[in-house]
Amino acid sequence: MKFTVIIPTLNAESQLHTTLESLSCQTYDDFECLIMDGGSTDATVGIVKKYQSHIPALRYFSEKDAGIYDAMNKGVTLSQGEYIFFLGAGDSLHNNLVLETVSKHLMAQDVDILYGNILLLPDQLLKHPEKLTNSYFRSGKMICHQSIFARKSTLTDYPFSLSYTYASDKDWLIHCLKSHKSFAYIPETIANYDTKGISSNIKNRKALWMESGKILRNHYGFLMLPVTFLKYYLVIKWS
Repeated sequence: MKFTVIIPTLNAESQLHTTLESLSCQTYDDFECLIMDGGSTDATVGIVKKYQSHIPALRYFSEKDAGIYDAMNKGVTLSQGEYIFFLGAGDSLHNNLVLETVSKHLMAQDVDILYGNILLLPDQLLKHPEKLTNSYFRSGKMICHQSIFARKSTLTDYPFSLSYTYASDKDWLIHCLKSHKSFAYIPETIANYDTKGISSNIKNRKALWMESGKILRNHYGFLMLPVTFLKYYLVIKWS
């Protein structure tokens, strides 16, 4: 059961060490790691080279891209693993048993998408629902892509849309649900999520909510719950 871990980066010298260290400590070693870099000008490349002796299947690609989701799509195209997992620079696997644990679950059940829980740093555990439904997404909720292992074919059949800068993973997940892809939840904490990432500042957060509202309207139209619409409107108006 081989994984591909894809890490989009751009000038990530201050965050990347944490992410790669968590991969180098995994007890399960049948995985590759692809660094999809947007053309960093800092020490990102040097950090990657340092870890290539600790993570044998660590590869690095650097070229200008059209944003995070473009880098993620490129990584999928280059990947050799059966299941794909995305981490942001600064995120990390929760402990050294994560890949081994997920591998055992995937050998026990044949699913397109397996997901677990997330630790929002420093200490907030985010538990995802055991079953994903359209009602869950219509209410404005989401599961973090750092908790998801997706079969490669689910990402090649429907790549992340470059129409969205911050919320294309929401569009992708809803599409997978509506396309009847198989999902399975495991009660395991998959990753530690760096809440200081790209969506943390006020400007990006507002854009994220605007995109999320557009995605919900595109998928569900007027079936989007009124309270969800009001929540989005208030956040966008007062952010």
